[in-house]
Amino acid sequence: MPSISKTERILNLISLLLKSRRPVSWRRIRDDVDGYKEEANREESVERRFERDKTTIRELGVSIQYTPDDGAGNEGYYIEPGSYFLPQAEFTPEEVTILAMAGRLVPASGALGSALQSALSKLEFDSPIPGDIRSTVQERYLFYQSSASEGSEEAAKLEALTAAALDNKTVTFDYKSATTDTAAQRTVDPYGMAFWSGRWYLAGWCHDRKAVRTFRLDRMSAEIRPANPGDKPDFEPPADFDVEEYVGRPPWQLARQGGLSGAQEVRVTIRLDSTIAWMVRERSQKTDKWKTNRDGSATLERTVTEPDALVRWVMGFGSRAEIVGPPEMRKRFIETARRIRSLYSIKGAANE
Repeated sequence: MPSISKTERILNLISLLLKSRRPVSWRRIRDDVDGYKEEANREESVERRFERDKTTIRELGVSIQYTPDDGAGNEGYYIEPGSYFLPQAEFTPEEVTILAMAGRLVPASGALGSALQSALSKLEFDSPIPGDIRSTVQERYLFYQSSASEGSEEAAKLEALTAAALDNKTVTFDYKSATTDTAAQRTVDPYGMAFWSGRWYLAGWCHDRKAVRTFRLDRMSAEIRPANPGDKPDFEPPADFDVEEYVGRPPWQLARQGGLSGAQEVRVTIRLDSTIAWMVRERSQKTDKWKTNRDGSATLERTVTEPDALVRWVMGFGSRAEIVGPPEMRKRFIETARRIRSLYSIKGAANE
């Protein structure tokens, strides 16, 4: 049998001791570990090799122990798993959010991007998201790492738009909205940029819509063009402009953002079970009011201006969430659930 390296021999020894539920005798080590049994006829030489290997293992920080015969045949060497394996990593929802942000902001190209992508893939197994709802919240998206081409294209857009915002220069670009498959040219005064829900957004005055609008970078064309030549500023942004008032506003508050007349605020009460309450709370809004129960479930009061959008959001959680008040919102929620149930019943009957 060809000789094996010292590293392989030590790894074989550690593996044998870790997987054994009882102390391992020297006789079994000599017979089972490659690197000792090949010299079975040279007992003293093999024992000296074993002593040197034990010293090396201990120098590596692995605690290899010996227990004498206890009368029940439990004599030999062992390694406590707790002294060998690192403790399981535990993350709070806040720490997962920070890791997710890092995965989105660091380009995939280069040594750092590759190392981060590898680390996030390993840490995904220690996410605090309960196992029975991981698929529903798209856990893998939290650890999403863009491709090298996507990352470089996004970086180029960010650089061009940031420069335009700092210099107060109007830009044009082709934009494909969420409601259409065709791209249309937009002319925009860029007021500010913001990162929200895994995406970069531009907020600014849209010359085509005559209002402040938001634009998602991944829906823009790769080419961001200056609308006017020269270095002279094209606009002056409002002194009180706050990009957070436009980027990240949920759909149930879009009526207020758009300045629609007659949009009334409604205070809605939502009951959330323990599997999703903490997750929803991580993205609370300023006017939210919470009451958390001992079992982890919670009651949320939230202000809305677009009731139907809120109903659709709550319905997305299935049986884990429901609207309980006021009565008109509770009725709207129940009627929506009945329509969905009826729709699926009709489809099911048609397929029979």
